[in-house]
Amino acid sequence: MIKMRLFDLRTEEGLTQKQLANILFLNKHCISSYERGRSQPSNDTLVAIADYFNVSVDYLLGRTEDRYPYKPSERYLRLPLGTTSSDRLLISKFAEFLVKDGKSLNIAKNISK
Repeated sequence: MIKMRLFDLRTEEGLTQKQLANILFLNKHCISSYERGRSQPSNDTLVAIADYFNVSVDYLLGRTEDRYPYKPSERYLRLPLGTTSSDRLLISKFAEFLVKDGKSLNIAKNISK
């Protein structure tokens, strides 16, 4: 099941095997082997794949069809790679400011026009 799920996730993100290998600090041969079902990722690599694609390990293993490990009521924003912890804190404070002041609805309306 991992081979199909990994291939689907990688192609949906528009990544080549080499790009994903670089992101996960692996070589292209590893990704190719996983996608062909010739080898299985280690537990650490499986967790890294799940974290990168924001899916559950259970989804990768085929134990669930639900991709996302978080409750539907929770909202998460995928930030670009390289976002620092201070950047995340600043983004979080800005989001709280928008929600508190009711500005987010007005901004969303302007963006969708």
